[in-house]
Amino acid sequence: MDKEFAKTYLQLISLDEKVNDFNTIQSYSSIDSLGPSLPQFKFALPIIEDAESDVKKVTVTLKSIKPPKFSVSLDFPDSDTIYKVKTTLIEKEGLAVEAADIKFLVKGKVVQDAAVLSELDNLSFMCMIAKTKMDSPAPETPKETEKHKIDYVSPEAWDKILEVLIKDGNSDNAANDILLRFKSSI
Repeated sequence: MDKEFAKTYLQLISLDEKVNDFNTIQSYSSIDSLGPSLPQFKFALPIIEDAESDVKKVTVTLKSIKPPKFSVSLDFPDSDTIYKVKTTLIEKEGLAVEAADIKFLVKGKVVQDAAVLSELDNLSFMCMIAKTKMDSPAPETPKETEKHKIDYVSPEAWDKILEVLIKDGNSDNAANDILLRFKSSI
């Protein structure tokens, strides 16, 4: 192992500053340094020649059993998961659903999203698409919405709110202005 790399690494892990104390309010352009940087660690990476030729392609056949009706065959690398097949189906067919709303069935059993195509015997799936929120009727909304009225806010609470506004980078005048608008809204 490179001595310079190890020395700098040990220096970095022994810094006393806590990671959680990072001040996000400070302008990034005013930061002089992010601390010591690790030197380039020199080692040879393995060379993979023509990785594309080793990828085995499989054809997946998908047929819906209820609307929207479709029947499609798509090619995928055998290392892809069912989830990847679902997202590709959504793109290709222009379906307005999430991947979780689609179920792939083989012999009446649901195939899990994490299943890898190379592990499956049958690559012909029946698809069932759950009703989307747009298809289902909207729930009835109550005619009169309840509003919670705040009766009293202590001066200490207002001071804490002002303190937070100032801490967020607002000037004293701007923080007071925001606080006054907030007070008048409740």
